[in-house]
Amino acid sequence: RMKDQLFYPTELKLKILENLARYEVLTTRDLSLLIYENEEQDSTRTINRTLSLLNTQGFVNQIFFRPEVYLGRGNLPNASGLSEKGVALAEERWPATYPKEFPLTHSPHTIEHDLRRARTHIAIAKLADNQMWLSGWKKGGNHLVKPDDVFEITGAKTSHFFLEEEHKK
Repeated sequence: RMKDQLFYPTELKLKILENLARYEVLTTRDLSLLIYENEEQDSTRTINRTLSLLNTQGFVNQIFFRPEVYLGRGNLPNASGLSEKGVALAEERWPATYPKEFPLTHSPHTIEHDLRRARTHIAIAKLADNQMWLSGWKKGGNHLVKPDDVFEITGAKTSHFFLEEEHKK
């Protein structure tokens, strides 16, 4: 059985798992841009092959979804996130990412919203890095306010922000 295979933590597998721990849910294109800084066919093919292995080994869950601008041709994209087993590994290796499970029961209808949150998180992290600021992130609010995410940026002082990602009325 494939699930009983040994897990070989290659550099690419670990980069994929760390990015999924940090950003919660990503597409192959997102991972290719984060890891290879391009979305060329060879890069996306390598990411897809590794995601498939991680899925088979039980570390990643993948769900197909229909984008709002889907033209009805070609394959539907899928979104990837950590399984329960993936979260356990991420909690050991990257606890500061506050990994969260992407269960197979996750609604495909909210995946675009989750991807927008992840892409906003990526953009803010890049801005903070470029400005040599520190940034921290917590998925979901556990305050009186229930935002999608809470983050902080530290430059000369620390500022806290709530993120509520909306794109529909």
